[in-house]
Amino acid sequence: MKKNTQKLAFGSVLTGISIAVMFLSSIFSIGQLSCPMLAGFCLSVIFEECGCRWAGVQYIAASLLSLFCLPEKETAFFYVCVFGFYSFARHIMNKINNKFLRVIAKTAAINFSVTVCYFFEILFFIDMKELTINGYFLICLFYLLGNTILFLYEYSINAVLIRYRHQFRAKIIKIFDK
Repeated sequence: MKKNTQKLAFGSVLTGISIAVMFLSSIFSIGQLSCPMLAGFCLSVIFEECGCRWAGVQYIAASLLSLFCLPEKETAFFYVCVFGFYSFARHIMNKINNKFLRVIAKTAAINFSVTVCYFFEILFFIDMKELTINGYFLICLFYLLGNTILFLYEYSINAVLIRYRHQFRAKIIKIFDK
């Protein structure tokens, strides 16, 4: 995209779609994880079309809107701490040429985002009595599931972006370049 106004319009439309998708989490019980994932896909498309600066602005906007407007605050935290953060960070880490170092960096980012999410879960949503009963098992399970989900998410983002580039990009650019 050429002009800043086109980038702003494109990013705003996708940010609105992200928020609308995250609102669906209050309707569907499975939406607590899947809706922030879909919103993260939108952020990846913004990064692809508009660059790092605009993706950062749209990430902040979508994060603030989701934290203030969503009835499901846990969904908003999943977006802010995990899927939105990782969608943004993965594009920066994809610039690492060494594949082994790139995987290590992505794993570190995954574990960082899972740790931040876990901190907010304990702070706002999990009763400390539940945590002390199940103890370390819950923590290990949370990290194991977090890493598994985010590695699958990485694979999914790559597949969605390939499909976007081949099928939808030309049509969307045509709409916004008028």
